[in-house]
Amino acid sequence: MKSFETQEINKIGFIDKLFGEKDTGNALVEINNLLAQAEKASDVTQADIDAAFKKWKAKPDENNISQRSAMFRKVADIVYTEVVSKEDSLFSEIEHVGNILSLSDVLKKSAISAAKKAAYFSRCRHITEGTEPLTLKDINDIFDYEDMDGLEIRIQIFNGYVNTIMEGITEAKSFSPEEEEKLVGIAESLDVPLELKPNIANALKQYRQIWGAKNTALKPLKIDFPLDDGESCYAATQAGLSERKMVEMEENYFELTRRLEIDETINFKGDQIEHPKHEVEAVVIKNVGNIILTNKYVRYSSEEDNIKIPIAELENVDLEVTLLKFSLKNGNEVLIRLSDEASEIFFILLNRVRAELIQ
Repeated sequence: MKSFETQEINKIGFIDKLFGEKDTGNALVEINNLLAQAEKASDVTQADIDAAFKKWKAKPDENNISQRSAMFRKVADIVYTEVVSKEDSLFSEIEHVGNILSLSDVLKKSAISAAKKAAYFSRCRHITEGTEPLTLKDINDIFDYEDMDGLEIRIQIFNGYVNTIMEGITEAKSFSPEEEEKLVGIAESLDVPLELKPNIANALKQYRQIWGAKNTALKPLKIDFPLDDGESCYAATQAGLSERKMVEMEENYFELTRRLEIDETINFKGDQIEHPKHEVEAVVIKNVGNIILTNKYVRYSSEEDNIKIPIAELENVDLEVTLLKFSLKNGNEVLIRLSDEASEIFFILLNRVRAELIQ
């Protein structure tokens, strides 16, 4: 039978042989081997069990109850993993093994309950893998489960499935309609609510939008902003016009080195310690407005600035995290900071528009 592996009989020492002693544990080894070699549990008879105990001067008692219960549990595991109906003949294997191993009804009930939970987990997981021949309704009927029974297990499996697919989705930064349809289908097949953790829901929303930006047809948007004749808007969002600027940084030696001695470059000003300063180049936001992508321009508009970048005049565009760096053919540079959610989508759409203009 599945799950049972043939074991070696424990060797008897010379002194034990001399006095005719037996290793009573070998009775359980022989019974295990009988089940391992049998095609089905019912092939092992009561006479086989009695002979094994007699051969090794043992009996089914408290000393080996845990081993007998473990064998019964293995059979129950196999049965509940494989049965396809309430009338399945495999169920008789459970009853047969319980009888020949002389187990009480209490022990059998406890083992069957545990086996059902383990098998239910396995079979529901197979549903998500597409390898389970039965539906959840069929399985619940066989296991005598009501709708709410096993819900916690099904939710655990669904969350595990989501965590698994998120690895690929995150790596690809894409969540297609087909993947979304499958996710919804898995939730329905497990009869669990489609409730995702906020971080996962937000990530899926972002990756869905990225997939759309890459794969759906460019469609003009209606915006409340004057455009030129023949100009169509494909994206619009808030942004910050940025500039490269030298900013003063303070070197805090106490934080950098964790030293308790005072560096000679540090001065005291009253009760304050004044650390040495140096200037570094940084990209800082100059003002906040809106960025608009059209079929002809990238426009930036705020109360202070109105910039119109001809897409045809772009030498290159880079995206560094959330910073769009526009390099123009005339050598000028425009820096615009977008939000985490909008930056990559805007970048993808911009490159699609540029590709269409080149064609």
